[in-house]
Amino acid sequence: KLQEMWDSLSEEDKSQYTAKEAEMQKDYQETLKAFHESDEGKQYAKKVRVIQKSRATAVAKDKFLTDMPKKPLGHLQLYFRDKVKELKKAKPDLKGADLKAEITNSWKTMSDEERSVYQEKGKTLFQEYEAKLGEFKETENYKKFESTMKKLKKPVKKAPGGPSKPASMPSKPPDVIKLFKEKAGAGKKSAEISEAFRELPAEEKEKLREQAAEAFNEYEEQMKEWKSTEEGKKYLKDTAALAKRRRLATAKEKFLKDEPKRPPNAAALFRNEKRSEYASQFPDLKGLRLNGKLSEIYRGLPEEEKKVYEDMAKEKNDEYLEQLEEFQKSSEYKKYLAVAKPKAKAAGKAKAVKKETKKGPPVPDSMPKRPPKAMALFMAANKGGGGLAEQAKAWKELGDEGQKKYIEEAKDKAEEYEKDLEDFKKTAEGKKYLRLKAAADKKSRIDNARAQCLGGEGAPKPPKPAHNAYQLFVQEKRPLLAAEKKGLGEIAKELSAMWGKCSEEEKQPYEEKARQSKEEYDEAMKEYKSSEGYKKFEKRRAAIERKPKPKGRAKAKSKTKGTKGTKGKGRPKAKAKGKAKPSEKAADSDSDSDVMGSDSDSTSSSSSD
Repeated sequence: KLQEMWDSLSEEDKSQYTAKEAEMQKDYQETLKAFHESDEGKQYAKKVRVIQKSRATAVAKDKFLTDMPKKPLGHLQLYFRDKVKELKKAKPDLKGADLKAEITNSWKTMSDEERSVYQEKGKTLFQEYEAKLGEFKETENYKKFESTMKKLKKPVKKAPGGPSKPASMPSKPPDVIKLFKEKAGAGKKSAEISEAFRELPAEEKEKLREQAAEAFNEYEEQMKEWKSTEEGKKYLKDTAALAKRRRLATAKEKFLKDEPKRPPNAAALFRNEKRSEYASQFPDLKGLRLNGKLSEIYRGLPEEEKKVYEDMAKEKNDEYLEQLEEFQKSSEYKKYLAVAKPKAKAAGKAKAVKKETKKGPPVPDSMPKRPPKAMALFMAANKGGGGLAEQAKAWKELGDEGQKKYIEEAKDKAEEYEKDLEDFKKTAEGKKYLRLKAAADKKSRIDNARAQCLGGEGAPKPPKPAHNAYQLFVQEKRPLLAAEKKGLGEIAKELSAMWGKCSEEEKQPYEEKARQSKEEYDEAMKEYKSSEGYKKFEKRRAAIERKPKPKGRAKAKSKTKGTKGTKGKGRPKAKAKGKAKPSEKAADSDSDSDVMGSDSDSTSSSSSD
């Protein structure tokens, strides 16, 4: 019947109910969220989890552990069982704690031989129980019980351990010390092993180092190949995602602890204020049910009563937004953003590089700030008027007449800004800032040109710089020392000492390799610079770095003189060539009075001729 009545309604009639349903659903979700975040809600959720787990455990025990052997009594319990009957007959007045104390004292006063009877009996019963329990744990029922309990077990909150290493991932080989321990250090302490390794002859040390380095190089080759597999890519992606989550969690805990909390809305303020009052009126309602009742009462309030809470909520929200804006200017929030939204590295594609803005010089405090536009002034005056879409709608609804005062205010501020900016440009600080900014802008344009011409896929790549003899020596010997887990400073110092002890003959192979490497690099660089992409980049860089021709007054003067003298009539080309020197002298005389026009004077006079 109800379904038929609903179907007979028009879409307009239905929309009233659906709108009300949506409003109630939204209010319910807000109420539910507020309840879950409250202390009462957290306590309730905890109790629910405990009860659910307890019930599920009881059901699992009844279902799967009916045949499980019962744990036997221990030797003290066996003695207590035998003695309690005897004592109750001898001393009927003894009960509870007094009876237990009497039996305990009698156990202590017994001889070792008498106690051993119960101890042996208890031990035998427990061994029998363990044997039966072991058999039972092999049954299907116990395995099902264990599986059920694993599902019920709530994991302890801790930092995620990360994805498990795939079986196909190559294992890192042992370093020099571990190799030595495997061969000669079994059963010794770490300090003893380190001491024994230091006392090894240099030849044996070198053999172990070479062995460790060879194993490590092989491992690196295997890792490089493994990382290109699907399993390797997935593992690396998962570990990177985990590292990011940990980084964000740490940053939030470290830098956002003073971030202001979002205030409750009007309905939540009403519920918080009236909860204790209505809890006494409706004692049967608890938790969500009480919250639901309070929300229902709030919806039925007259508009003027609702407005009290709405104004209170708006005031708290405005205060929150001011605090949030202030917090977002703090160094702590900037540190959090540096972790949460790190600047993107220059990518291969030109578009990605364009998104990365180059930092210019810091803007001086004395530099005037650009004033807001008319709509921004309106939004500042209409705080709390909703998001950008709502504010834009309200701005349109103002019409020309309503917008006029904001437009005039914006115009006045813009004129004042232009005047202040001109004054700033004349100051020493302003001149320095503009000079540094121009240099930074030029560098940014050159970087963008390089990215567009040389950064895309298929674009020529500059060759890697050639290594000198010492660098080649270091590349070869570093893995041997790194395998011993030495510090970077210690390794660098030892490598430098090793190179210094090398004779000229020992250095010769490295110097020969360095010479060949330099020749290969020069050839590769020559080929790189002859590529189309590099030529295009060089052309764009030259255009960026080219100084613009100064617009001098001398040019304007020469044009004016030429116009007056000829009255628009052109001279023959032959005569113009013959009178080139006088025009040059005129240019020289003009340049004395105006230095800025000296470069263009000769060209201007010849063109006028």
